[in-house]
Amino acid sequence: PQVRVECRRVLEGEGFRVRCGASNAGLATMLGEETPELILLGLFLPDGPSYPHLDTIQGSIPIVGLANVFHGPMVRKLLMQRYGFVEILERPLAGANLVELVRLHLGLFYPRGATPQAVDDANRSEPMVEDETTSVGRVSWEMPSSSADETRIERMNPSSEQHGFVRVRTSPQLRPVGGSTLLPELDWRQAADDGNLDVVGFPTLLARILHTRHTGSLQLWRQRVRKIAYFDAGRPVSMRSNLLYECLGHVLLRQGYIDETTCTTSIERAQAEGRRQGEVLLAMGAIDRGQLAAALKAQLRERLLDVFGWSDGRYQLQTLKLTPNVAPFSREETVALILEGVLTRFSQERIIGGLSSFWSATPRLQTEAHVLEEMPLSVEHRSVIEAMRSGCSLLELIAQFDQNTRVHSIVYALLVLGYLSLE
Repeated sequence: PQVRVECRRVLEGEGFRVRCGASNAGLATMLGEETPELILLGLFLPDGPSYPHLDTIQGSIPIVGLANVFHGPMVRKLLMQRYGFVEILERPLAGANLVELVRLHLGLFYPRGATPQAVDDANRSEPMVEDETTSVGRVSWEMPSSSADETRIERMNPSSEQHGFVRVRTSPQLRPVGGSTLLPELDWRQAADDGNLDVVGFPTLLARILHTRHTGSLQLWRQRVRKIAYFDAGRPVSMRSNLLYECLGHVLLRQGYIDETTCTTSIERAQAEGRRQGEVLLAMGAIDRGQLAAALKAQLRERLLDVFGWSDGRYQLQTLKLTPNVAPFSREETVALILEGVLTRFSQERIIGGLSSFWSATPRLQTEAHVLEEMPLSVEHRSVIEAMRSGCSLLELIAQFDQNTRVHSIVYALLVLGYLSLE
């Protein structure tokens, strides 16, 4: 009963109309009367477990399971795969986690600093002891995209426009590229709006965002980790993460700007006052605006570089109209970030696997010399680029540098950026 009261209070506060029941029989009765947008369902109800009855629910209604005990990640995964839950939430239930999950699944986004709920994700989360993440992990990958669904979203959250997150198309749509010799892993032109990161790598995805000057969000999920990055004309602006160690306070702590006590105090004040942690630290006099700006950029860079190390996960692009509240990366900084991510974080095994079909192909540079000169590359990497001009095959190029992995990495990075072709 307490969970029902709390869920109803939180969701009605967000503008939803909520109906409550206490049993499987009550669920069946309500489904006979109307089709809801979402179902929050306890795994164990007074008249028995609920999940065996989910096959009888018609249509594609998203269902979030609620558990009063922690069942572990394997049980969560099995329940989601077998019964179709979009997520399993444990008690005690965090209201912010519930609202965020619902908004993400239905295509609704948090206002950026306009309400007390828009405190940084990591600062208001309730981290688990094992991995320092919030209790919200993966959500449904199937997001509404039709005009009918968008109309429904506007109706359910009529106040969303005032926060500046209007669902409008602001970046060009990619046309299918016929006859491409590259795999989706290497060709940003083939990257879809949503998909798997084990099919389209994160560097390729960022290259697509950069080249199409995407303005909007990129949602990323991997197991229990969730991140949302925002872009302005293809350049990273900000990023949210439910990893506690990536929150602003911990970035400042690692950089030596604040101590651990100040970090903890600022997180508690941010939660209590409904403010961003950076604003609280400024008010406390712990940092100045110059340090805050530098830390925000470092935080964004850390959060993005972390994703280069993901071997799997899901992603989805959304076009949004937004006004950045921090200065975005420049185009050159974005290119440098992709290069650094490939050269230092991306899996060598995946790089070699992606190139394995092209050993006999000839690398051809597809960009002007000054573009390559502006890239932050080492002398060794520049020597590899210079050797490409001789017209040798990829295998000959690798042999020329004694099978050094830096050859694979720089070729892969230039390919995903579209600065190199294999003929």
